[in-house]
Amino acid sequence: MIVCFMAKYPKVDVHLESTNRRVDVLREGLDLAIRVRFPPLEETDLVVKQLANSPQQLVASPSLLRGRAQPLVPEDLVTLPGIMGRTARPLEFLISRIS
Repeated sequence: MIVCFMAKYPKVDVHLESTNRRVDVLREGLDLAIRVRFPPLEETDLVVKQLANSPQQLVASPSLLRGRAQPLVPEDLVTLPGIMGRTARPLEFLISRIS
């Protein structure tokens, strides 16, 4: 997305910073901030526009599942080890089988 913007507007100087901290757009003098968030978004006085959907996938390696009962329903997942990021609110998952 940024590369396409830069190609279309070559005279615009783009400074890109990637961080996992929440930035204060006004205090830090930024023109644009792109945040990766899951809806619902928090209340803000800023203009917010969804740029794209970001579907997530729940995956497991064959070696993790080896020797364990295959999870068939979402409740079976609680017995498996997992890596989760910290969030301010509980995450909700819609789990479906991809064939």
